[in-house]
Amino acid sequence: MLKLFIVLMLCVNHFLYAEDYLPENAFWKYKYENQDHNGNIVHKGSVVFTVKNIDNTFYELVSFDETGEINSNKFDTKNKIFSGNILYDIVNEQNRQVFLQFSPYLIANKSRSVVLDSKFPKTSFPVYSYHNHISWSYSAEIIGNEIIQVHGKNIDAVKVILSGQRPTGPGGCMQGQPGIIKIESWFGKETSRFVKQIVNQFHCSIDTGKILSRETYELISSSDLSKEEINIQTPIQNPKQKLIELKNLFDKGLITKEIYIEKQRKILNGSH
Repeated sequence: MLKLFIVLMLCVNHFLYAEDYLPENAFWKYKYENQDHNGNIVHKGSVVFTVKNIDNTFYELVSFDETGEINSNKFDTKNKIFSGNILYDIVNEQNRQVFLQFSPYLIANKSRSVVLDSKFPKTSFPVYSYHNHISWSYSAEIIGNEIIQVHGKNIDAVKVILSGQRPTGPGGCMQGQPGIIKIESWFGKETSRFVKQIVNQFHCSIDTGKILSRETYELISSSDLSKEEINIQTPIQNPKQKLIELKNLFDKGLITKEIYIEKQRKILNGSH
């Protein structure tokens, strides 16, 4: 009886968690770009993620709409929402092309802070994905606060990096396949999904440093962004106004005391 009660409580807690921080119909629309090894944009478009509660299980409905000179990806799919530190593929079932996503909901919690439950992410890939191989090793770390520009706004965010690699050779990475992965993610304090993510995939270690592709997701609209407090205005050139704007960010809790002091010093010294 006690075990049944615990299970029920876990289910209720999960439901309340999702309802509080990932309400049904919450959405995030991203500008999407994919660059080749020469830095040319070969695909671009948009991706929309929408939360849906189906039989008390929360899913994200994914709508890809991106085109390139050779082919395009316009498809809809559905994924169970994963919380915590996880790496998974969004799959276009029509052509089996996969799109990596790293821990999109790290900040969807009561504390509104980024927390890694483990250095090593859980993974979920289809069997045909290059990422689904026992030889891969992945690890993630929180880098710290960083102010980045997203869709014309400067946002104070927490940067998290995931690194992955696998050996080259039989049973591992073969020529033309990804052998090294680096994913850079930025999480805004008031948003439940990352505000920006860059997925870098590199050739096998024999060609270490030679990039295969660079995919960028940049948030352009969402149900979160209707909250005025998360939009940090572009810094004004006048030093006095810069200091006032910086103080406002600190008072709202959007930047830490360490960042506030550092930025204040740079403004006073005329280097920012």
